[in-house]
This record gives sequence, structure tokens and C-alpha cells, in this order.
Amino acid sequence: MTDGDYVPSSGWQPMATAPRDRTWIIVKLTPGSLNRKRHEHIVRWDDSSSRGVWRSYADSSGLLLRDERCVGWRPLDDAPWMTPGASS
Repeated sequence: MTDGDYVPSSGWQPMATAPRDRTWIIVKLTPGSLNRKRHEHIVRWDDSSSRGVWRSYADSSGLLLRDERCVGWRPLDDAPWMTPGASS
């Protein structure tokens, strides 16, 4: 799947437009056998290596995702899952 596979009416936007300023967002992964458990991940851009990646915070694994593995993104609504005083 590519950015052309997203559905605008569903609120998902193409990965090419995703903010790479460490803003928290939700990404939707392309379907496949590797993505059986989680199809959506809370992520933010991590450019600490030579090639930036999306770092997942959906669980404690810290999964790294590239744009090619994602169908689209959408803004994270107010972040009630974050604890007060957590660093951003």
C-alpha cells in the first residue's frame, strides 16, 4: 500500500504530509502478517539516527516504523494517555 491508499473521509492523511517535528500522531500500518496484533500505533518522529523513523509508543517495544510500512496518519486527539508532567 502507498499514500494513495488512504481514505480522506476517514480522517487518515498521506504519510508524506505527516509532521516530522516530534508531534504525537497515530499511524495506520499496511495490512500484513507482521501486523496481526496492532494496526495503529501512537508515534512521533525520531531523527536521532542518520535516517529518521517513526518510533512507536503503543507498547514498551519501541518499534521503529518507516513510511513504507504505514498507510496513513491522523492527529492524536488530546493525549489523555500521557501522565501529567511527562516529557514531550
